Amino acid sequence: MLIYSFFTFFLLSTSASGMLYTMQDLEALEGTSNYTEFFDHAKDVRPSLRGAPWKKITVSMADSYIDMLLKSPVIGQKHVARIREISKWEVLNNDEFYAKKRNKLLLAAIKECIKQKRDESSCQNQANEYFKDFPDKEFGVDLAKILYEQSPNQAQSIWELTLPMISSEYGEFYCNKTPILQLLKEKIISSSKHPEIHPDCRKVFVKKVESELPTPKAFEILMAMNALSDNRKSQYYLIKLLNAKELTTHHWEEGFKAIKKLGTDHKLRNDLLEEFKTLTTIPDLIFSINDEKKALVISKQISLNFPEFLDFYTGRCLKWLSAEENFPDGNPTPSCHNYFKLAKIVESSPGPVLKKYNQIMTSWKEN
Repeated sequence: MLIYSFFTFFLLSTSASGMLYTMQDLEALEGTSNYTEFFDHAKDVRPSLRGAPWKKITVSMADSYIDMLLKSPVIGQKHVARIREISKWEVLNNDEFYAKKRNKLLLAAIKECIKQKRDESSCQNQANEYFKDFPDKEFGVDLAKILYEQSPNQAQSIWELTLPMISSEYGEFYCNKTPILQLLKEKIISSSKHPEIHPDCRKVFVKKVESELPTPKAFEILMAMNALSDNRKSQYYLIKLLNAKELTTHHWEEGFKAIKKLGTDHKLRNDLLEEFKTLTTIPDLIFSINDEKKALVISKQISLNFPEFLDFYTGRCLKWLSAEENFPDGNPTPSCHNYFKLAKIVESSPGPVLKKYNQIMTSWKEN
């Protein structure tokens, strides 16, 4: 042991005096797990001599170095900088297993940045730098996921990290999951220019959003992507009409057409009604618009062409008002009182329903 230590000391002392490190020096450094000095001098070995032994020891030391850092309570920035530097070496850059381990370390560094409650933009900039160095599609998604979980409102700054995956055939495994699912939704709704989406990514994304119908947001997204069937478009315009306090001429006309179409399609009415039943809040802002004339017309037309909806809507409303049923998310029919004012004028609901509403209101006043 004493001889080995002396030999190591001799080699390192010689190298420190100005001579280039040799393979023997590197092997000695490996034996003492001296990562800093090893990587400072690993390239002292001439390129022509960097054969299998040099490659093996370099990869082995890089692996061990990362293992050591991952076990550390804190990953110092100097260590991260060194890992980023050596990871660009050809011998390490071409090693798939090492790349996965390197990415794991850099992800841990981002988590540590967030844990230390540094400035949000600082951690995002750090992630962007890592991705610029190592633009692996899966790595970008993993970085975005960490940042999104911490700051879901900073979607725009995270977006660039996911673009390679979104435009890739591998997107089918990610585009229906966090964070790409949420980022795509926001991008499609907020921008008239939609991102380039690979067909496989689009397929799973659309399927996922379709499962969220008939929520207004799901309709907005699918409409923007031109991914709605004719029947679905009718439903979209109907919900747009029901859930709008202000209507463009186009939406008014299309919504009116949708109501008329329901009057001749019993199956479509039943299908849509079943979807309304899945909502915690029924779209009904149309009953609260300032233009009472339009509100009266819509109320009457719905009663003629989609009476099942009004039966369900008023039923939910009366159960809420009478406390017959518990609604954890609050009032499922926010414009209920406004609707009944309209219903009394155009008789869009049966007499017994109007009578029950009046009885509930009277009991409220008495109490």
